[in-house]
Amino acid sequence: VARKKIKNITTLSSNIQRNSTLHHRCIPSNTMSDSRNERSRAVKKKIIIEESSDEEEFEFEDEFQEQVEAVKPEKEKEGDDNNEDDDDYFSSDDEVPLAELMRRNEKKASVEKKKKKVAATAKKKSAKTTANQKAAVKKAKEKAKAAAAKKKLLSKIPVNGTVSSELYAKCDKGKLVQSLLCRWWYCMEWPELEVLQLPVPDNCDPLKGFPGVYIYTSGENVGKILDKRNINTAPSFKNFAKKPSSELVEMLLKAIENQTRELIEYEGENTTTEAQLKDLTKWAMKLKCEKVDAEARKVLRVAKMELP
Repeated sequence: VARKKIKNITTLSSNIQRNSTLHHRCIPSNTMSDSRNERSRAVKKKIIIEESSDEEEFEFEDEFQEQVEAVKPEKEKEGDDNNEDDDDYFSSDDEVPLAELMRRNEKKASVEKKKKKVAATAKKKSAKTTANQKAAVKKAKEKAKAAAAKKKLLSKIPVNGTVSSELYAKCDKGKLVQSLLCRWWYCMEWPELEVLQLPVPDNCDPLKGFPGVYIYTSGENVGKILDKRNINTAPSFKNFAKKPSSELVEMLLKAIENQTRELIEYEGENTTTEAQLKDLTKWAMKLKCEKVDAEARKVLRVAKMELP
């Protein structure tokens, strides 16, 4: 505003000077001199009045600005301080060069892009962490649930204080022995062939269904049983429990294979029994034999028992 007024005063002075020149040509010297003096005084007076009004206006603007600054919040004042250099350099957007405006817009867009990228990364990381935590919690719950179910099942199994009952109820080796006793004839020959080829003893007849076993039918021992089979190689709990778990797993897999072959031959494929045999195979193949043996020893030690 001050610049504009100074410019108007300068223009007015130029016009007065040009008019005085014209009057000087047309008016006598005395009249021209008086007129020039009056106009000069009028111009000076006008300049003084305008300057005084400018000073008053500037004083009013300063007071108004001070009141505004006092009311401003602290954060807004800080923002004003940060942008003070730019405001001093460019008084308005109309005076800002196009290149500067483009630079500001690019800078603003770059800042916004970085903020969005950081927010997206944080959101993605948070989602991933949450998913991992949920998976871990779910896995822990499933494990605890399985352990509780196993414990509940074991608590319902009656234990009569024998070695076999302890192993069957509390460790994987017991399940191995039990599964093998159900199908041992698919993986081993007993009694051995040499036993079956022995001649029938005197006064005895073979006991049907029990190869290698005879019953006295005459003489002094009538009614007594004569067993020619090798008890040390018999498919019994006692003999199987003494074997290492690795040997038991090998025998069980062989038995399941032969049993499945016969099952398919007589009943066809995709039966319920075949599915159960597949599940049993998967379970046996996942066993860690050393750990299974150690678990069995621990069960017997806690129960204060030993294998016969």
